[in-house]
Amino acid sequence: MIKGIGWLALALLAASVAISACGGGGGGTEQLSKAEFVARGDQICTRAEARKNKALETEFSKMPDPRNELDRATEEELVIAVALPPIEGMIEELRELPAPGGQEQRVEELLASYEDAVAEVRSDPAVAIGGAQPFSAADRLAAGYGFTACAQV
Repeated sequence: MIKGIGWLALALLAASVAISACGGGGGGTEQLSKAEFVARGDQICTRAEARKNKALETEFSKMPDPRNELDRATEEELVIAVALPPIEGMIEELRELPAPGGQEQRVEELLASYEDAVAEVRSDPAVAIGGAQPFSAADRLAAGYGFTACAQV
């Protein structure tokens, strides 16, 4: 069991990794440069991280004593019900951004990597609680593309 405060830090880290989901490839006729795409993507990821952190803080504030240990089922429920939705929303927002010309495949690979990580966590939330980093591969792709906030999910 993990102490409530320690788990919050782990959950925030795991969710941060999840927030790294960056990409784009969405609709619209607007053409973005790579720099514009990265800047807008990082703004989306920063907002999603803030939403996730606020949601987790709200849930922890409802607990009688967050210093108490949480049982594994509660930890997993928080990951699924509280930490993942802002990350999923972030991925949707990133998909709305038009990918820079010639970068569509690379952006799609990045987004797919984050979606795979979300699916992995949904199927086994314990991977986001322990020392595992289910979003690390997607974070590396995001960092390689030039993202900062989106490379820290």
